[in-house]
Amino acid sequence: MFHHLKHQKTQTGFEQEIKVYQAEEPELAPQKGLYINERYQYLKQKEAQALLSPEGSQVFAQRKVDVEPVFGQIKACLGYKRCNLRGKRQVKIDMGLALMANNLIKYNRRSNRT
Repeated sequence: MFHHLKHQKTQTGFEQEIKVYQAEEPELAPQKGLYINERYQYLKQKEAQALLSPEGSQVFAQRKVDVEPVFGQIKACLGYKRCNLRGKRQVKIDMGLALMANNLIKYNRRSNRT
């Protein structure tokens, strides 16, 4: 049964409204409560439907051609398997350096052909 609304802020500052449901006899229930973010569930369902549409499946298929080979090249050619740093800023810098190195390798190959 519905117990209360819970408002919480994410690390990025986004305000969430979560509905908390509890059993009528909580001591007999295996879990304390059920927490449901209806807006998140709605958006998740909407995105799932968008991916299943013809346009969505085309975008998803194109992503495999555009983006994922780059990460495969970085893993194969540079041996970059994982980031050993923590924190968004450090990971961003580390990934940027790996992508820059990959671009320099491609540039060097093209310039040596001519």
